[in-house]
Amino acid sequence: MSMESEIEIKDELKLNNPIDDISNIMKVAKGTVKIELDNDKGVASGFFLKLERNNKEFYCLMTNAHVITKEMITNQEKIKIKYDNETKEINLELNEKERIIFCFMGLGIDITIIEIIPKDGIKDKTYFLNPNTDNNYEEFIGKNIQIIQFPDGKKLSKSEQKITERFTKIDYMFYHNASTIEGSSGSPIILKDDDKVLGIHKGGIRGKKKNVGIFIGIILDAIKKYKRNREGKDYYEDGKIKYEGNFVDDEYDDEKGKFYDESGNKYEGKFTKGKKNGEFSIYDKEGELIHKNKYEDDKLIEKTDINNSNNNNNGNIIINHNSLHDLLGALYEISKPIADKYFDMYLCDCGHGSEFHTQIKSGEYEYKCSKCPEDSGLCKLK
Repeated sequence: MSMESEIEIKDELKLNNPIDDISNIMKVAKGTVKIELDNDKGVASGFFLKLERNNKEFYCLMTNAHVITKEMITNQEKIKIKYDNETKEINLELNEKERIIFCFMGLGIDITIIEIIPKDGIKDKTYFLNPNTDNNYEEFIGKNIQIIQFPDGKKLSKSEQKITERFTKIDYMFYHNASTIEGSSGSPIILKDDDKVLGIHKGGIRGKKKNVGIFIGIILDAIKKYKRNREGKDYYEDGKIKYEGNFVDDEYDDEKGKFYDESGNKYEGKFTKGKKNGEFSIYDKEGELIHKNKYEDDKLIEKTDINNSNNNNNGNIIINHNSLHDLLGALYEISKPIADKYFDMYLCDCGHGSEFHTQIKSGEYEYKCSKCPEDSGLCKLK
């Protein structure tokens, strides 16, 4: 790496082109945000971005790491985000137990990525911009760009000029000659007449009278490779909590993790590599204990129903599925009415009575239900 790459990039340079007020006339303007920091640390720019992570859409806020620093994240500071030309705002707590936060400063890269979670209340996903995923950086040299920004923390504006040259031998960084001012750090850079983010503005080098940007491709690679190894939460798309506990390499991994199914039941027990292993206490959404089950690599191997009003075993009925299946096979041969009773109580996972079920093969625990849709119709035992 050359000496040039080690130059401290911290200035903002007003060059020979204007910064124009654009109000809310562009899609990129809707997703460009003003970041107001706590403790009079000033104002900066950033943008909402939609990425892909673990084969799922990942919605985030992106800015520079010298804007939202590791120290601020450690201190769980709060920041105010104004967007849609400052007509909307949210307050974000920089809490890594609540959301994924990725902060990296080094090798010229200067980014902080903050996950936007459902409780932040941004339901309109059109605010989240798409990245330009073309990593052939050489072809962008000389192209016309626009930088959407909050210069000096004032009106949402844009400046237009060109990507002038590569940043020495670092292919993911470039010089541009679009004007910026204090408060422009973290702004999205797009090709003129485009609405996909090509890069992020980093700062300027006053002695060289050059501004510097980072191509978005290197950032996409970084977030795809990032693995969560700490306590955190996961959510369903509708905003309901899905999991809370420790993560190892992005998978649920905790001696006492908590998983919530979509009906609100809570499974509390040991997770290893994303799977349930061992004894789990299962509570309904009112907090009542309803099951004590045992799992092995997510497979249910033993079930205990808790029903204090309807049994005589101190509220517990213990069912081992393997032995139960063998028993039911024999019961069907000996006495169908008795087997039907057990089938209705424990096996019919579609909710229809046993009279609608036909066993597919003898000794295998799959049934065809005449009441279920024809495209599925197969019912496995609970």
